[in-house]
Amino acid sequence: MKFLKHNKYQIIPLFFKIILSMKIYFSLILIFSVSFCFAQDQAGFKDMKASNAKAKIVAKQQINDLHNGALLVRLKTGQNTIDALIKSGQTDLAEKRKQKINEENLRIINAFKSEFNFCPVYFFYSNDSKLVSEGKFDEVKFIDEKLQVIDKFKFEFENFLIAEFGEVKGDTTKFYSHSTMQTTDHFSTEPQATYYGGGSTGAKGLIIKDKNFAQLRRPFPFFVKYPFFRKVTKQEIYTVRKMNKNLFIFLKNN
Repeated sequence: MKFLKHNKYQIIPLFFKIILSMKIYFSLILIFSVSFCFAQDQAGFKDMKASNAKAKIVAKQQINDLHNGALLVRLKTGQNTIDALIKSGQTDLAEKRKQKINEENLRIINAFKSEFNFCPVYFFYSNDSKLVSEGKFDEVKFIDEKLQVIDKFKFEFENFLIAEFGEVKGDTTKFYSHSTMQTTDHFSTEPQATYYGGGSTGAKGLIIKDKNFAQLRRPFPFFVKYPFFRKVTKQEIYTVRKMNKNLFIFLKNN
C-alpha cells in the first residue's frame, strides 16, 4: 500500500509536467510558424514590388519604341494542314482550307489598314518567322493588302514588335503571395506558401509579342480578346480598333 501511495503522488505531478511540456512545445511551433509566414510575406511583397517596378520600366520603353517603330503582323498559312490534305488526296478540302485562311488574312489586313494608326504596320507569313527573329529582313517576304509579295521592300525600322491572332498564354512568372498554416496527414501544422501567376488562360484574340515571339507582360496592353457578341467577319475590326485605343492610352499615361 505504501508503494501505491508513493506512486500516486509521483504520477500526478509527472502528468502535469508532460502537459505543460506539450503546451510549451506547441506554443513554440506556433510562434515559429507565424514568424516564418510573416517573413515570407515580407519577402514576397518585396519581390512583387520589385518585379512590378521592373515591368513598368520595360513596358514604358516598349510602348515608346513601338510608337516610334513598327508593328509586324504575322499571318497564318496553314501550309502543313493543306499539304497533308493534298497528300491524302483531299484536294477539294485543301482548296477550301486555303480559301478560308486567305479570307481570314484579308480580314486581318483590312482591319489594321482601317483601324490602326499607332505606328506603321507590315505583314508577313508565318513561314518567315525565323527570318524575322534573326533580323534577316531582306529575305522576308512582306505581304500587301491583296496577299501579294511586295517587290524590293526594305524594312528599315530598328524597333518593332510582333502581333498575331491566337491563344494568349498566362504569365509564366510566378510570385509569392502569402503563407497559411496547413494541417498535415500526421496532424501537425506546417506553413504552406501560395503563389500567383503562371498557367494558360485559353482566351483568343490579338496578342503583341517581342522580337523573339515571346508574349509581352503587363502592364503593357499586349492582349485584346475576341468579342464573343460580334459577327465572325467583324471580330478583327473590333479587336484591332480596341488594341489601337489601348496602346494610345498606355502611351499617354507613360
